[in-house]
Amino acid sequence: MSDPRGRLPGERGGAGRDLAAEVGRDEGGALGRGERAALDGEGAGAGREEGGGLAQLIGGLARSQPPRRAPASLEARVFARIAARPWWSKGFAHWPVLARAAFLVASFGFIKLTLVGVMWAVEFVRTSDVAAVDTLHRTSDAVSATVSLGSQVLKLIPPGWLYIGAGVGFVLYAVLFGLGTLAYRTLYVQR
Repeated sequence: MSDPRGRLPGERGGAGRDLAAEVGRDEGGALGRGERAALDGEGAGAGREEGGGLAQLIGGLARSQPPRRAPASLEARVFARIAARPWWSKGFAHWPVLARAAFLVASFGFIKLTLVGVMWAVEFVRTSDVAAVDTLHRTSDAVSATVSLGSQVLKLIPPGWLYIGAGVGFVLYAVLFGLGTLAYRTLYVQR
């Protein structure tokens, strides 16, 4: 309960506390249910820290206010600015029909151009006119041989060992993450 001076429970007093008690009163001087609970210490977290009751009181007052509409002049200005945006900054559905058609034609043209370019590059590399083709073919053969060897080695290792290895790797990663966090908190976090 609050004392006659308007202090909240567990508080040492002060003019700010008297003001907090007055803010919670309506025109008739009575407190609302949420404000009374905050002043009496019944609310969640009351008495945890000094000023917690005041924060609850102000929060309760702010939440209890009815929603207010924006002034009509502001609302009209905002809608006018939204309507005045150019068509290209609006969604595709708001574009003029001619602009939408031109965009679709250009998009399909760029897709066709990209596909033709890729096909031309593939045909160009397949020809023997390119000096680096032999090196490229040797490199691709080496990569495919390495992948094939790795596949054969993985087939020889029992699945249980693979699971154990994956588990050990996960644990080592978690330990590394934990050590990094510990080092960061020890060296850089100021308390």
